[in-house]
Amino acid sequence: MKIAKLIALYVVFLLFANHLRGNEAINIYLFNTDTIESVDNKIEYLIQTSIDLEKYSLTLSHDAISQAYTLSNKTENNILIAKCNYQQGKILSKLNQTDKALIALKAALKYYENNNDNNYTAKILIDIGNVYFHNSQYTKSIMYYNSALAEFTKLNDNLNIISCYTHLGQSNLSLGNIDEAIIDYRYAINISKINAFNYQLSYNYLKLVKLQLSSGLTDSVLYNVNIALNIAKQYQFDKLVADAYMLSSNYYYSVGNKERALIQMKKFIRLSDSTSKTRNTEFNHYINKIKNKELSSNNRSNNNISFWLITIVLIIVILFLLNKIVKLKILFKEQIYFITTELNAFEENSDNLNETIDNKTKERLNEIKGQIVENENIKLALKESLKNLNNINNLKDIFLSKISHEIRTPLSSILGFSEILETELALLEDSTLFEFANSISQSGQSLVLLLDNILDISKLDSNKMQLEFKQLNTKELIQGVVDKHYHEASLKGIKLIYASESIPDIQTDGQMFTKIISLILNNSVKFTEKGFIKISHFHDEKNNRIVLTIKDTGIGIDKVYINQVFEPFRQESLGYSTSYQGAGLGLPLAKKMSIKLNGDIKIDSEKGSGTTITLSFPTFTINSQINTQKIVSESITDISLNKLPWDVLSILVVEDDNMNQILYRKLLKTARVLEIAKDGKSALSIIDKEITKNNFQLVLMDINLPTPWDGISLMKEIRKKWPEYKSIPFIAQTAYAISGNRDAMLNEGFDEYITKPILKSTLIETIEKVFNIQ
Repeated sequence: MKIAKLIALYVVFLLFANHLRGNEAINIYLFNTDTIESVDNKIEYLIQTSIDLEKYSLTLSHDAISQAYTLSNKTENNILIAKCNYQQGKILSKLNQTDKALIALKAALKYYENNNDNNYTAKILIDIGNVYFHNSQYTKSIMYYNSALAEFTKLNDNLNIISCYTHLGQSNLSLGNIDEAIIDYRYAINISKINAFNYQLSYNYLKLVKLQLSSGLTDSVLYNVNIALNIAKQYQFDKLVADAYMLSSNYYYSVGNKERALIQMKKFIRLSDSTSKTRNTEFNHYINKIKNKELSSNNRSNNNISFWLITIVLIIVILFLLNKIVKLKILFKEQIYFITTELNAFEENSDNLNETIDNKTKERLNEIKGQIVENENIKLALKESLKNLNNINNLKDIFLSKISHEIRTPLSSILGFSEILETELALLEDSTLFEFANSISQSGQSLVLLLDNILDISKLDSNKMQLEFKQLNTKELIQGVVDKHYHEASLKGIKLIYASESIPDIQTDGQMFTKIISLILNNSVKFTEKGFIKISHFHDEKNNRIVLTIKDTGIGIDKVYINQVFEPFRQESLGYSTSYQGAGLGLPLAKKMSIKLNGDIKIDSEKGSGTTITLSFPTFTINSQINTQKIVSESITDISLNKLPWDVLSILVVEDDNMNQILYRKLLKTARVLEIAKDGKSALSIIDKEITKNNFQLVLMDINLPTPWDGISLMKEIRKKWPEYKSIPFIAQTAYAISGNRDAMLNEGFDEYITKPILKSTLIETIEKVFNIQ
C-alpha cells in the first residue's frame, strides 16, 4: 500500500506540472478535438465520449461533457444544449451533486417536452426521479417514476416500463411501503417474463430477494434467488451471479446455516475478483481504442507525451481499482474469519446438540401423535354436531314454513275482508267503524311484515335465500319504495324528500334491494314524529359504487347503543318506549341483506337529533339487458280502459279454503265471468263444461290443494289436455313464503306468483303486470 501511495503522489506531481499548459494533460489527450472541423461534430464526439467513459470514470466523463456543454452554448444549438444538459445531469447525479443535476435535467426536460419528444421526456423523468431518490426524497422520486411510467406505457416501451417498476419498488421500500414494493417488483418480473428480458428478470428477482431478507420475509427467498442465479448463469450475467451468491450467503447466515453461508461467500469473492479483472480489461481496451484513434491524427512529436499521459491514467485507474479490491478482500476475510470461528464452535457442540435434538424430536412426535388422535376425535364430534345442527336447522325451516302457511291463510281472509269492510264503511261514512276496520288492517299488515322479516332472517342465516341479479334502473327502484311510504309519512305530517339525481343502473336483486330501503324507511317513519326524511344518492366513481343516504329528524339513538342496532330483537335495550311497537328486526335484516348484495350499511345517530343511514352497493355494467316477454291474450285489448283490471275478464279461481273463496267472490264480483273450484277435480270439470262456450282468460291457482292434485300438476294437466290454455295466464298463489318459490313457480310454467294474504292492491298490481298494463 505504501508503494501505491508513492506512485499516486508521483502521478499527481506530473499532472500538476502539466497544468501550466492550460488543461490537465489527460484531458488534452482524451478530449483534444482539433482534428474535427465541425463544431457540432466536436460536441457530438464529446457527448459520446462522456457516455462511453461513464461506466469507467465519472470524473473523466464529467470533464468530457463539460467541454461539450461549453462549446454548445457558443453555437446556440438548442438540440445539442439539451443533449449536454441531459448527460451532464446524469453524471452530476452520480457524483452526488444533486442540486446542479436537477437544474441540468429539468432544463433538458423542458426542451424535450416543448418539442413533444416523448422518448427523451420519459428517460429524463426517470433520471430526475433517480436524483430525488439519491437525495432521500422518496415521495418525489415516486412521482417522477410514475410520470415516466405513463410516458413509456404510451410508447409501449416494455424495457423502460420494467425499469420504472424497479425504481418504484426501490422508492417504496425506502419509504417502508413493503407491500407496494413487492407489487412493483412483481410487475417488473412479469413483464420481463412475457418479453424474455432475461437480465431484467434476474435483476428484479434479486431486488425482491433483497427486500425479503431486509423485511424478514424469508419463506420464498431461496426459491427466488435460485431462479435469478440460474438465469444469470445461463446468460453469463457475471455481476448478477455474484450478487446472487452474496444474497444466498446472507440468507443461509440468517437461518443459522453458517457452513452454506461460507460456501456462497467464497463463490462471491472468486467471481468478484474475476469481474474486476474483466472490467479492467474492458477499460484498457477502450483507452487503447481512443489512443489508436488519436495517434492516427496527431503529429509524431506528440507521441511520447500521449504515451506517458495515457500510462498515467491507466495507473491511476488501476490503483483505484486495486485499492477497492484490497478493501473488499479485507472485509471478506474478516467475514470469513468470523463465520469460520462460529462454524467451528457450532461443530464442537453438534454431537451434544444432535442427541438433544433426537430426544426432543421423539418427545415432540409423541405429542403430535397424541394431538392428531385428539384432533380426529374432535373432528368426529364436530361432524356429528354439524349434522345435528343441520337437522335442527332443517326442522326450524320446516316449522317456520308451516307456521307461515298456517298464519298466512287466515290472515289472507282477515286482511281481505278488512279491506272490503273499509271500502263499505267509507261509502256509509261511518268513521268510527271505519277506524276499527282500519286498525284490523294495520294490525294484520304488521303481523305480515313481522312474519316476512322472521322468515327472511331465517333464510339468510341458513344461506337459503336465492338471488336473481339483473341490470335495473336505480332511480326507479328507489322511487318505487319512496312512493309506497309517502302516504304514511304524510299522515304523520312528515316531509318525505327524494333528492333524485343522475345515477347509473345497478346490477342487483331488485326485490332484496328495495326491501333494504323499505326496512330503513319503515324505521324512519316509525321513529320520526316531526320534521323530514331525506333520501339522496351519488355515484362513487373511484370505487364504482352507488352510495345512498337516508337522513331523518327522528328521536335518534344514544351513542352507547349504536353498536347494538344491527342485533335482532334489541329495540327495548336501545331505550325505545312501548309507544314504538316492533320486534327490532328492521335494521338487522337490512344489514344481512346488504352484505348478501356485497353492500355495506353504516349508521350515524344522536339522541334527539335524528339518524343518518348510509348504504353502498357495487354497480356493474353488463353488455345485454334481460328482456322479459309477457304472454297477453289477443282478445284482451281494453283492460286499461276499465276501473278494475278484471272487469272484462273471465276468471277461474282454484282455492280450497272456504274463507278465501268468500273473499275472492267479494273481490272479483265485477269480473265478467267468475268460477271458483275447491279442488283439482272440480277445476277440470268446470273447464270441460266451459271449453265449448268460452275459455277462461285468467286462472288463479292455489298451490296447496287436496290430493291427488297440487297447483303445479293441475296447471300442467290443464295445458296438456286443452292446448288453448297454453296462452292463458296462470297466477300461482300460496301461503308458503319460501325463498326461491317465485323462480320455481315461473320455471314450472306459471306467469306470476303471489303470496298470501291476498290484498286487493296486490291482486290489481299482479294482474296488470301479467297483462302488461301500464
